[in-house]
Amino acid sequence: MCIRTRPIMIKKLQPRKLKPIQLLPKLKDLQKDDSIKKVVITTQDEQRVDFSSQTAQKALLRKLLAEGNVSAFADFHNLYASIKNLSERDAETIQASLERVEEEVFAGKRLKALRTLHELASAYLDKDSKDIARYFYEKVLNVAKAWGLEEGNVQLFAEAHVKAQLGFIKCLDFNSESDLALSILREASANDKYKENVTSQLIELHGKMAEIEEAKGNAPVALDHYYRSLDACKATFN
Repeated sequence: MCIRTRPIMIKKLQPRKLKPIQLLPKLKDLQKDDSIKKVVITTQDEQRVDFSSQTAQKALLRKLLAEGNVSAFADFHNLYASIKNLSERDAETIQASLERVEEEVFAGKRLKALRTLHELASAYLDKDSKDIARYFYEKVLNVAKAWGLEEGNVQLFAEAHVKAQLGFIKCLDFNSESDLALSILREASANDKYKENVTSQLIELHGKMAEIEEAKGNAPVALDHYYRSLDACKATFN
């Protein structure tokens, strides 16, 4: 007995076009007034989020994150948390430097990146903006140490580390952070190249500590600091 069967028709499936996934909101449409008060971001699902009530600080943070400048975003987030009066001009200066640092790191120029950070810190120390200078000196210290350990060559970044230590000390409040300053100077003195600079700061530190203790009426402690300052002076001539 012969059974007839109908041929099975197989429908050819067309490849489905998938919508690309964006991990971060795309900064598709940036609208802002003169003080960057209003930012409009278009996300992947076309929902518009209006940040007109947010500050210029948050606008800049979102812009950095959307452009992929993650390290700069983290720095600004920390700066805004600790420094309440960061001006728009300062923000623009810091943003340009941090973006350059990220480019230098990406290109494998780590020493150059540390120099850029150090120059940024020094510029703000010269302007007596010690809170900003301190932040970036401390960043150089942490990054130089981490990169030295990562590459198994601490000496490669030793000079950048010591220079940052000497700058960082100038940002400290000797009324409450004298012990920290002394600890940093002792560590920095191990670098023969900068021993003279360290001794100079040691003389200055003990002199200021003597004045502070004398003003408090702690004559014995003040006298001890004067003697230590004198000993550091003698060491420079030996």
